[in-house]
This record gives sequence, C-alpha cells and structure tokens, in this order.
Amino acid sequence: MHSTIQIYGPAFSSFLRSVRLMCACKSLRHELTDAPFGTPTLWFTKAHEALHPFSKLPVLIHGDFVLPETLAIGHYLDTLAEPLLYSGTAAEQARHLSLASMIALYVHKAVMLNTVLEFAFPKGEGGSIRQEQVLASAEQLRYCLSWVETQIEDKHVGPSTDLSIGDALLLPMLDYLDQLPQPFNVLPDFPALTDYLTHHRQQPYTDGILGAPEIGRP
Repeated sequence: MHSTIQIYGPAFSSFLRSVRLMCACKSLRHELTDAPFGTPTLWFTKAHEALHPFSKLPVLIHGDFVLPETLAIGHYLDTLAEPLLYSGTAAEQARHLSLASMIALYVHKAVMLNTVLEFAFPKGEGGSIRQEQVLASAEQLRYCLSWVETQIEDKHVGPSTDLSIGDALLLPMLDYLDQLPQPFNVLPDFPALTDYLTHHRQQPYTDGILGAPEIGRP
C-alpha cells in the first residue's frame, strides 16, 4: 500500500482541513491531490462521481483504498495510528459520533453554508455579498454556537484529552468564522469557543492548516 495518504479535494474545504488535522495529529504522511491514481480529476464530474456517488469532498485515497465521507475517514485513520479520534468505551465512542454528526450537519450548515461561504463565493448581483441573507441566518448561527459551546470540556469536544473527531470537524469552521468582518464574526460573543480556538491554534497539528485564506478581508 502507498505509504502516503492522499486527500482529494480543494485546499479551502472545511472538511478537507478536518482530515488534514486528523492526519497531522496522528503524524500520518499525507498530501493533497487533484489526480487520484495519477489521472487529473475535475470536481463535480463523472470521474469525481466514481470516487463519491454524490460528488462530495473530500475523498481519501490510500493505495487502492478509496473512502469518501469525513466521519468514516476519521474511523479509518484510527485503525492506522493513535491518538484516537473516537476514544473511550463503546458508549463514549458512540457519543463522540453523535456529537460529530450534529456538528457535520447542523453546525456546518449554520457556520459554513449560511454564513462563511457567502463571503467566500458571493452570490449577489455583480458578485456582491448578500449581507441580508447572512443576517437572516444569524439567529440559527448563534443557536448552534451556543449549543456547541456546551459540548466543550477542557478545550475539547467531548471528554477527550487529544484531538477528537468533533474537534477536527469544528475547528476549521470556527477558524473561518473568526476571519469574517464585523458584525458577521459573532465568535467573540462566545468566550469559551474563542478560548477553545485559540488553544488549538497554538498546537503543532494546526500549523499550516488553519488560517489563510482570509475570507471577507481585503
């Protein structure tokens, strides 16, 4: 099997950055690729569909093994190296999966789809940012951030002492949200999340992964 894990997808993808964090925390050799198996593959084409039936990103390629979906990728990486993303007893692992699923679905929608991506890829007239759309989603964003703030225990999502699957998913989202201009960056209103993000930004596994591009800034 090829010793280097390949990750297919755009470098700016929140979920791709999640997979990079997982690999970095485990010291697993990995690289980004737009040519899985040596063949250049455009996103959202039939060739992409062969890797993921719904043309989603990222996709992990490890030798001949192809695996889509970030939660499943985390489970696979746990078979390769420690520390474990899904740690603890069977019940605790299931709890981590439950939290991670809600972050990947509901928190991702509020933070990324309804907020950050409007600044990254404006859909308004003439390529303008639809600020009214972002503000209309602000209540749901604050609800999601309030909920996820209650899930932080000792700088981790869930009772973990290492990077958890929930951490890997949440950190790139918060990192992007923190780059937005005021009044759209509401993260300062959630001090526990701000401290949480600051803590992980100082860890070696986030180096070169969190940060640029600076969305919504000149």
